[in-house]
Amino acid sequence: MGQEKLELIQTWKKFIHKKLDTINFFKRFLLIWLIFLFLCLIIFSYFLPLLSYQEARRVVITQETFLGSLLIPTFNEEPYFTKPPLYTWISLPFYGLGIIFSEEVFFLRFISLGSYVILSCVIYFILKKDPIKTLISLFILFGSFRFLLVIELTLNLFLYFLPH
Repeated sequence: MGQEKLELIQTWKKFIHKKLDTINFFKRFLLIWLIFLFLCLIIFSYFLPLLSYQEARRVVITQETFLGSLLIPTFNEEPYFTKPPLYTWISLPFYGLGIIFSEEVFFLRFISLGSYVILSCVIYFILKKDPIKTLISLFILFGSFRFLLVIELTLNLFLYFLPH
């Protein structure tokens, strides 16, 4: 009777270790995937031109606010109150860095990249007990058209540089 209990306990230990290995695999996969996506975003944020009129408008608003009044955002030299000014205020230091390095658009995209990273971390910490739900949630988050466009361009770049 005692031998059977020991065998049952060892069987359960093996089963639990397999489950833990599966969860650790998902965590490692998730971390590697997030690092890869973040690097792709950083690399292609440098090479991508302005993709939408909204992005161009945000650059102009930030530029005019940086060069004019720092408290009141302007667009075409008129006060711009269509959207709250917090994004513009957050983007001012990045625009200043962009002026120093002559890459304004690249540095202004850091705000979006930072938002992706912070939101990914929040999702991970909220759902870290269930790695499958975390993975699904992050796939939904990164399923936006713009994000998928960057990933597609990244993969095309890697395929271009592979030996034929």
